[in-house]
Amino acid sequence: MANLLYQQIEMLSREKHIEPEVVVSAIEDAMVVAARKFYKTEEDLRAKFNPETGQVDVYSVYTVVEEVADPKKEITLAEAKKKNPEAEVGTEIVAAKPTDVLGRIAAQTAKQVILQKVREAERDTIYNEYHTRVGELVTVIVKRYVPFFSVRTTLFVPVKPTPVSTRFSPGPVRWKSWIADRSLIRKR
Repeated sequence: MANLLYQQIEMLSREKHIEPEVVVSAIEDAMVVAARKFYKTEEDLRAKFNPETGQVDVYSVYTVVEEVADPKKEITLAEAKKKNPEAEVGTEIVAAKPTDVLGRIAAQTAKQVILQKVREAERDTIYNEYHTRVGELVTVIVKRYVPFFSVRTTLFVPVKPTPVSTRFSPGPVRWKSWIADRSLIRKR
């Protein structure tokens, strides 16, 4: 049975019309950003999401070299042999970083990174779906009202060209809209 986190990832990806791998990548990137901020380090960090357990592990990655020029990213062959007897020059050694100590601030940072990456992926999906359909009449669902109307999170309709007599009721509303200009569905 898949864990609860992965089920939520799949649900979010279906809702936003993006691939689950994009959400997993966003979570991994968010954990790297949060760990880098918490540990205040410039080490080469990588994260790996385990869909079976829902655990995200963060690792420091060191390159094995003869002579260390950058101790934050490189390790000598002798030190590497202590951690992995099969290490050779040019290989990478990974060292796990504890993630249970990251705390509230790191969690908030991770949340912001995830939201940003998901928004970017959703915007790319929207653009790819509608950029070739300029001049077509489409049926859309208005879900929320902002300076632009966000339509099924697939189209932006500016407030200014809408008729004055148009009334907007709360809740999802179906509209027939004409895609007049590519700039309305711009890729940011």
